[in-house]
Amino acid sequence: MEILISVLLLLGTAAAVLGTLGLIRMPDVYNRLHAVTMAITFATVMMVLAGTLYFSTTHGLTLKLLLVIPFVFWTSSAGSFVIARGAHRTGVRPAPLTIRDDLQEDIGIDQEQE
Repeated sequence: MEILISVLLLLGTAAAVLGTLGLIRMPDVYNRLHAVTMAITFATVMMVLAGTLYFSTTHGLTLKLLLVIPFVFWTSSAGSFVIARGAHRTGVRPAPLTIRDDLQEDIGIDQEQE
């Protein structure tokens, strides 16, 4: 059980490090948000699973930590969406390599209808 807990902790740590590298290496705020959100969500789930296994073996069966997982999935994706939408509305441009901006097309359609 200790080996499984250690592996989960290492996976979580590796995902957090990769998310940090994505934050540094990606060209614009939208790509950075995606890299960080995906990696940190995975890292959090791995850490929560490790904590659940650890406390289940030491203090008896406790599944309260598992309730964190759905909240992390919901809040990280919703938070990322809100930040990206706010960045787009304030005029933050995507990287020059970006081929298509669906949100700009949607906003253009909305502005024509008003």
